[in-house]
Formats: sequence, C-alpha cells, structure tokens
Amino acid sequence: MKPGWHICTVCNYIYEEALEKNGVKAGERVDFHSLPESWKCPGCNSAKTMYLNCTCAELPKNAESAQKAH
Repeated sequence: MKPGWHICTVCNYIYEEALEKNGVKAGERVDFHSLPESWKCPGCNSAKTMYLNCTCAELPKNAESAQKAH
C-alpha cells in the first residue's frame, strides 16, 4: 500500500497527498482527511466519501522499463 494515496471508487482517480492540493498538483503534502467534507473529486466531481485508502501497487522503475521492452 502506498501511504497517502486514496482512490475514488467512481472514476479511479488517485489522490496522492504528497503531490496534491485540492486536486491540483502542488508538490506539498495535503492530508486527505484534512480536506473539507465539501471537497469533490477532481476527476468526476464525486463526494469525498466515495474515496477509499488505496492499496495500489507500484512497479519499480526498472520493472516498468523491462515490461515495455517485451
């Protein structure tokens, strides 16, 4: 699980705390739980309650390159 990642169950948009500020890539950490309840998904405009902690896996950079080569 990637800490600080949350996924929209409607459109699969991934909110990454380390990079987002109200749906805009900001380069500073914005804790998902500190967003107001009125916050909407930047991907589909769904409510914050439609998000779950993301249990996504990420391939190492060298594994991604190896897959593209095959």
